[in-house]
Amino acid sequence: MIVLGYGTAPFVNSILLRLPQTARRSRDAMIRYVQNLPKDAELEIVTARLLGFKKTNSVRLSEMHVLPPRRFGFANLEHVVPAWQRKIEAERPLWKKVGSLLGETRNKFYVKGDKASSKRSRAPGVWELVFKQIQQNGRGK
Repeated sequence: MIVLGYGTAPFVNSILLRLPQTARRSRDAMIRYVQNLPKDAELEIVTARLLGFKKTNSVRLSEMHVLPPRRFGFANLEHVVPAWQRKIEAERPLWKKVGSLLGETRNKFYVKGDKASSKRSRAPGVWELVFKQIQQNGRGK
């Protein structure tokens, strides 16, 4: 069960983009906003945990990078933790680090990129625009 949970961890159920009030007025306003997303735009990435409960990771657009294809890896996106946050985590006591493992911190994700999955979206075509901007952030490790 642990292997199953670890192996399926990167599979994304949904991605939510926080929109300002001006972008919520119409589909055209939303598309204009998404075409020029700010680097601090927030994405909520929802994955499944071991028992089917949801796990939500909030990340900024500028912290997301595309991973190169790997032979034995599912993930195609990576959340690169900022240096200031890595420093704080390194200074934490050991018992808190062990406790954070139970929280299942995730930084690698697999997002299906086909058109069929995008059609089920509440806003078809938006993910493709967001993914293009993530690609502009560069490649991960």
